[in-house]
Amino acid sequence: MDAHRGLNDQDADKALRDLFRSSGRLTAPEGLDARVLQRIALVNRPITPAAGLIPTWVWIALAGGFAAFVAYIYSGATTDTVGRIERVLSSLPRFPIGDLLSSPWVLLTACSAVAFLAMDSLLERTDRMHGLNKARPL
Repeated sequence: MDAHRGLNDQDADKALRDLFRSSGRLTAPEGLDARVLQRIALVNRPITPAAGLIPTWVWIALAGGFAAFVAYIYSGATTDTVGRIERVLSSLPRFPIGDLLSSPWVLLTACSAVAFLAMDSLLERTDRMHGLNKARPL
């Protein structure tokens, strides 16, 4: 406990108790507990939800960009020649989905994610039912 002075636990405990005895009994001023509790008392402030991490305009811009991309791809599609859709699809990498889903690591990860999301949903619903989802001060 007190390595630099070479004290064991009993000697260090005795030194600490002697220090407390030498300072005597101290008492707090009258009404200190009430003043402390009044100072840290909770104030009823309205709870405002936090803003989303990604603003709405970003989602709208992404949706518009995706719609424009799909419209561009479909605008070049014709029935007699190889169109843009076939060119784009043929250039995408191919993954053997059967081999991917047979891996125990992928299956365990997917099952764990589903279990955690289900547990989060269940706990959130239980909190809402019992009124426990209100913000608590730290």
